[in-house]
Amino acid sequence: IKHSFFKNNKNLIDLNLSHNSIYKIEKDTFKKLENLQKLDLSNNFLTILDQLFNDISCDYPLKELYLEFNKIPFIPYLFFENLHRLKILYLNNNSISYLENNNFHGLS
Repeated sequence: IKHSFFKNNKNLIDLNLSHNSIYKIEKDTFKKLENLQKLDLSNNFLTILDQLFNDISCDYPLKELYLEFNKIPFIPYLFFENLHRLKILYLNNNSISYLENNNFHGLS
């Protein structure tokens, strides 16, 4: 998904991209979605999450994130750091082989 794909959808609250064979999402793709509360990326072919939420503000409104049934091998260091409002997270059925101490830093 190109980073400019959602640039004119600032009022989007719920985005379901599940079952789309997505394998790559460019940096800042979701940055302009300032009201996004639910993001479903499940059942795709994602392997790299590093830049998914880079450079977003600490008050990013995302509350639900669905990443299950992908090919994710690990959770990047401080990946959830700015997702303070996140309450629901699904990571099941991936290829996660290890977790580090700070993987979930920022979540309450």
